[in-house]
Amino acid sequence: MLTTTRRYEVIRVRDVMILCLAVALCCTAAAQTPVRVGDKEFLTILRGEDADQWSEAEATMGPDTKRVQTGKASHHFHIDVDFNAGEEAYPIGWPRTNVALKQGWQKDWSGYDCLRLVIYADTSRDRLPDAPLGLVLHTPDRARAYHGTLGQVSKGRWVTIDLPLSGIPDHDEVNLLQFFISESNYRDHDVVDFYIEDIALWRYAVPSALETALRPSIAFSDAASFLVAFRASGLPEGKAIQGTASLLAEGKVLLRTAREVVRGRNVIVVDLGGGAMPPGDYQVRLQLAGGQAQDFTYRIIESPWSDSL
Repeated sequence: MLTTTRRYEVIRVRDVMILCLAVALCCTAAAQTPVRVGDKEFLTILRGEDADQWSEAEATMGPDTKRVQTGKASHHFHIDVDFNAGEEAYPIGWPRTNVALKQGWQKDWSGYDCLRLVIYADTSRDRLPDAPLGLVLHTPDRARAYHGTLGQVSKGRWVTIDLPLSGIPDHDEVNLLQFFISESNYRDHDVVDFYIEDIALWRYAVPSALETALRPSIAFSDAASFLVAFRASGLPEGKAIQGTASLLAEGKVLLRTAREVVRGRNVIVVDLGGGAMPPGDYQVRLQLAGGQAQDFTYRIIESPWSDSL
């Protein structure tokens, strides 16, 4: 039988454990909560202040509190290019740094539109090469990895890069993120520093049409129809809203087609009536309920077969 003192100690230990668990759950929940900024929601998946948790080869990686824009620290990826060091078989190799994504909310990017990277570069060179920095994502492993080149990175300024996730296959399971350089793009003894802000995913918080295309954007006057293809964002999975595609001339709506739109790929077929519209320049206006309208140029030209009918 426990004494009163012993029973009190057990209760205190249990209460402390419960409190620690509650704090941990709160921190986890907070980490998974997107933050609304304007018409977008951002989810930070990797913080600069945790950059010392990354692994590196032929380089160093750690938090930097001086070169930073918005967060508490940036990821500082430092490389001294050395053509005589590195792996024995590849002395002119690939300095790199990577981190495993361990939490489910870090791995599954399927609910978002873009990966945002904000990067500042400094170097002993006058300018960076055309391929200054590379990105690798294990989706889900090395055999099926995504490889990208971050050619937008420039010396001496912050650059924001939004990578559309529609161009990254299997981004519902991203297990590792890696940055690297190819030393063959640099000179021996070059010094390179990349400062990478908190790494985040973002999605639209209001209905938005992305990657819109008119097919075709130029049509003969006897065309029966054209397609407005787009990817819908900013609405919950499984929820349908109304989307409209309108044909306008000089600001006047000539016809309007409406249909239900869901998150992801959609197509609206606009019926032209097979010759009802004369040749000329038009506008196509695409609007999703609750979102901003988008206008595109559309042209109808004389059909070489119109007089032969």
